[in-house]
Amino acid sequence: MDAAEFYYTLFDGVSTISMIDSERVLKLLEGKGLITGLNVGDIMPAGTVIREAVRTGKRVTKIMPAHQSKFSYRYIAIGVPILQSRRIM
Repeated sequence: MDAAEFYYTLFDGVSTISMIDSERVLKLLEGKGLITGLNVGDIMPAGTVIREAVRTGKRVTKIMPAHQSKFSYRYIAIGVPILQSRRIM
C-alpha cells in the first residue's frame, strides 16, 4: 500500500487524497461525496491548497469556503509537499 492509499484507508474513504507533481494529478482517490471532476493527468487548478503547498514548499492547511473553492463545495484541506534533499519531488 502506498502513502496515498494508507491515508485514504486511515480516513475510511471519506477524504479525497490527491498527489501531484508540480501541477498534474499523479494519483487521485476521491472520498464519498467529494468528487473533484479531475482525472489522473489533469492539471490541478491554481488556487488549490495542494498547488500552494507545492509552490511554497511548505505545509498548508485551510478551510476553503464554497465560493472560493475550485470544486464548488466547502472543504478542509491539508497540502504537504514531498521533499527530498530540500527539493520538492
